[in-house]
Amino acid sequence: MNVIPFTLGVNIDFIYYENPLSFMSMIALKDPKLVEMYNQFRREDEQDRQNRLVDNGVLFLNGPEICLVCLKCPNFDEDGKIISLIKHHVGYFPQKIAHVHKQCHDEIHASDNHVLIQYDKGDSKKFYDNLESLPKNSSGDMYQ
Repeated sequence: MNVIPFTLGVNIDFIYYENPLSFMSMIALKDPKLVEMYNQFRREDEQDRQNRLVDNGVLFLNGPEICLVCLKCPNFDEDGKIISLIKHHVGYFPQKIAHVHKQCHDEIHASDNHVLIQYDKGDSKKFYDNLESLPKNSSGDMYQ
């Protein structure tokens, strides 16, 4: 793990990063206004990602602001930064996705016959094995 000293005249201590593209989530913010700005950016980014996927034919059962299982908002880490809900595939062909907490996702897969699992055995492997051949959205990202 790398450490980058980081100053822009704001109260930020440091940045830890493993992947330069994902270091935003590792910023240690001290100013509550910066935390709220960060959270707002994450909310808008999640909605934008969902909109791009919808434009590519992916069906979402809910938005990124409420867990479909427990109907609660995303959690926050110890610094007050939002922990985005994860995307759970309800179905793969066609893609049907629900936003859920990590804990709720684990509960879905711990059940033998959960209503949010609507795919056949092997569909997940087939989907991820063929991910490279799926269309990319306008930003060049894959569906996931």
